[in-house]
Amino acid sequence: MAVFGKTPSTNRVNALVLDGFSLSGNLDRGLLRLQNLQILSLARNNFTGSINPDLTSLGNLQVLDFSDNNLCGPIPNGFFQQCWSLRAVSFANNNLSGKVPESLSSCTSLETLNFSSNQLHGIIGNMAVFGKTPSTNRVNVLVLDGFSLSGNIDRGLLRLQNLQILSLARNNFTGSINPDLTSLGNLQVLDFSDNNLCGPIPNGFFQQCWSLRAVSFANNNLSGKVPESLSSCTSLETLNFSSNQLHGELPSGIWYLKGLQSLDFSSNLLEGEIREGIQNLYDLKELRLGKNRFSGRLPADIGGCLLLKLIDFSDNFQNFSLMMWID
Repeated sequence: MAVFGKTPSTNRVNALVLDGFSLSGNLDRGLLRLQNLQILSLARNNFTGSINPDLTSLGNLQVLDFSDNNLCGPIPNGFFQQCWSLRAVSFANNNLSGKVPESLSSCTSLETLNFSSNQLHGIIGNMAVFGKTPSTNRVNVLVLDGFSLSGNIDRGLLRLQNLQILSLARNNFTGSINPDLTSLGNLQVLDFSDNNLCGPIPNGFFQQCWSLRAVSFANNNLSGKVPESLSSCTSLETLNFSSNQLHGELPSGIWYLKGLQSLDFSSNLLEGEIREGIQNLYDLKELRLGKNRFSGRLPADIGGCLLLKLIDFSDNFQNFSLMMWID
């Protein structure tokens, strides 16, 4: 990397993309000579050592991607203090540790942030830095999977009115589901799988979810019934509430979500018969309802789901029969 920036001509470089080159070593300071750099992507390499705190001093930098490397140590406290032009940052799949610095709120142009699959920790209070000013409301992707974040789901997230993807999976969040999360009118992907959320799904949770395409609260401690308002999510393609403690019957409105491709309520306490209407799910490819307490027979009209590739009704309670439609 040291060859860059040695002459005025190399300073004209505005995009440097060397993904998957098996490059190794520390992040060289030679990169800092590229003052016109707008895109720096060195993903899927073998870089080690810590994050260079001066990288964000590149005043024109818009995209910074060091995902899938072996970087370690904390995010430098001042790393985000000079990131006025940054729009997308990813350090996913490294070995970073420590807390997310409060200086993150200085990134007023940030649209995409991905620090998933590291060893970062802290509390959701750090998320309150978002949305404090109109400019920070530009964030449309927030992925903080595997951060060991804890506490309740902070209302500061609701300030991110442009958010399209919110993924906080594999953390230690507790408390109940914030009923206002689906009021984010542009939200398409919502993933809180593998946390410790508890209590019922709020009755009105699905009433404002017109744009939602994928929802996962798998592997939590949710209880109660699946609310009838689920039928309002007409754009849903993927729904996963597996490995919780939900009980009662599946609401009949679920069979009218015609865009649904994957449905997973396995490993719950659901019961009763599967009602007619499943044939309305024309695009359904995966149906997982195993390890529940369903009884009766599977409706014969499931044969109308022509794209169905995976069906799991294993380990259900009482006399559950598939023979009616297999014949």
